[in-house]
Amino acid sequence: MQPLFYACQGIRYRKLDVILTTSIEKLGKVGETVKVAPGYFRNHLMPKLLAVPNIDKFAYLIKEQRKIYQPKEEEVQVVTKNMEDKSKVYEKAAYRLLNGRLVSSHL
Repeated sequence: MQPLFYACQGIRYRKLDVILTTSIEKLGKVGETVKVAPGYFRNHLMPKLLAVPNIDKFAYLIKEQRKIYQPKEEEVQVVTKNMEDKSKVYEKAAYRLLNGRLVSSHL
């Protein structure tokens, strides 16, 4: 065999850098840059819009989308406060039910 033949084979197997637009279990989460085979990107990821090539304009668009769709701290605090209030109500109802003092007004 010729050594030049083996050296040329490496060209076929270069990996592409892509940005994931959806989380894929074996690859990564949304927004991560991963390396994949060109055929996998061309035949599976790109037609289903699961990933985009890692070029400047796509990287910029992904960053802007993250800024827009990322929840703000105030929203997160309001949601956690509502969940805490609901959990207190459920705990009181469970305590009353345990002691037999819960009366339903819908009966």
